[in-house]
Amino acid sequence: MEKHRLYVQGVGSGEGLRSIVKEASKGLGLDLTLRDDGFGPSDHTPFYAKERPVLHFFTGPHLDYHRPSDTVDKINAEGLKLVTTIAYRTVETIADRDAPIAYVRTKRTPPRTESRERGAGYGPYFGSIPDFSEAQVPGVLLGGVRPGSPAETAGLKAGDIIVDFAGVAVKNLQDLTFALRTKRPGDRVDVTYLRDGKEQRAQATLEQRQ
Repeated sequence: MEKHRLYVQGVGSGEGLRSIVKEASKGLGLDLTLRDDGFGPSDHTPFYAKERPVLHFFTGPHLDYHRPSDTVDKINAEGLKLVTTIAYRTVETIADRDAPIAYVRTKRTPPRTESRERGAGYGPYFGSIPDFSEAQVPGVLLGGVRPGSPAETAGLKAGDIIVDFAGVAVKNLQDLTFALRTKRPGDRVDVTYLRDGKEQRAQATLEQRQ
């Protein structure tokens, strides 16, 4: 949980959720990034697809994210306490209401479905670490890249914004995931990204995901 930053997705998926989350965060010293969209790469998406309001609390990825090296010694106890507190306050407020939160359909559309012919999951390994803050332009803002990964070998680094991957226009993380899922390990792909506002191009050879 770097710099007490907390991303909350889905605040536009139900009436009043944004104000409830803001109120629940008071006094915690959190740096909130609030996103309206109810769709995203996590378990809340199928609920929103069934027209249920959702909230997704996330402190962002890191070098050990979704890897065996994400061991218990890396738990940020103080950060966990803060996230638990804002989540508890939010749930308490919703539970004490006289009526359920009304569903709101946000402007974004659900993620594209990928072809099953080329595999499932996240596709081959690229090694980019997204920053879930809102980028200034459509694309995927990088919080970093994994050491020795295809992304690092291609020259990408924190602060870059991927706008095209393997011929797929990238406007959000779902687009990048979709593009990866259409590829296989060993494929060489073109990557277009912005660095300091200037368009850059690179090539990366994707690897087998471990």
